[in-house]
Amino acid sequence: MVASHSLAAVQAHAARPSSTPWTMVASQSPAAAQAHAARLMGQHNKQRQWKSALALFAALPLGNITNAACYVEAIRAHGALGQPGRALDTFTALERSGLPLSLVSFSAAIRACATENHWPIALSLLQDARDLGLEPDTIVCNAALSACERGGQWEEALLLLREMDCVEGSPPDRVSYNTAIAALSRGGQWRMAVELLDEMPRVVAPPHNTPDAHSFGAAISACGRGGQVGNGLECAGLARPSVPCGSWLKESEAAATSRPTVLGLTAR
Repeated sequence: MVASHSLAAVQAHAARPSSTPWTMVASQSPAAAQAHAARLMGQHNKQRQWKSALALFAALPLGNITNAACYVEAIRAHGALGQPGRALDTFTALERSGLPLSLVSFSAAIRACATENHWPIALSLLQDARDLGLEPDTIVCNAALSACERGGQWEEALLLLREMDCVEGSPPDRVSYNTAIAALSRGGQWRMAVELLDEMPRVVAPPHNTPDAHSFGAAISACGRGGQVGNGLECAGLARPSVPCGSWLKESEAAATSRPTVLGLTAR
């Protein structure tokens, strides 16, 4: 009775004008209905309609959800809404359901924990995935890198980047380097940020191995925070015309000629 009542609630939600049409639900089995719900939740998430995705999830028979994708989409929605605690509760519910955990579910949970206060949980989840015999791929590791960056943990970000370079299955990509450079910038580590900028083309597989606007922007910011105006200007010069200079560069241009640079692009 509970399951049928919840399914009716899902039907009622999906029948609203603002929702994606729910067709042929009456003739579907519970498993097919949940698969349909997961697809609708995914559509809502892609359209940034996270509350609508969560409304669908809330209408499902809690304790009788047999489709892991429903949990994953709910975790993503909570993460997008800045609700890491609720995302973790949903991940815990997925664990207790007996459904198999996957890199997709871990990635969603780790990404939801990419906050200033939840970065240790993100790294713990990464290790949990490894302990289960799941080898994190580049996408999962990038989610953990993002958590380190937002948590201001440049040491952890750099360590994870080096691990990615040494482990098969998770080679660092441009996003990995950009995130690590941003973490170093946040931590005031301008010299290492510049070194990563120089290193990226040699380590990342082509064709996406050249620094982009985000790469240069983070490195320029790191130089600015470290008082290295000349190096920041050299980064900006290499980035032009695709990357606009920050306002601090425009204001400090006169000082650049009096400061030595360490780029070649290699910091010494």
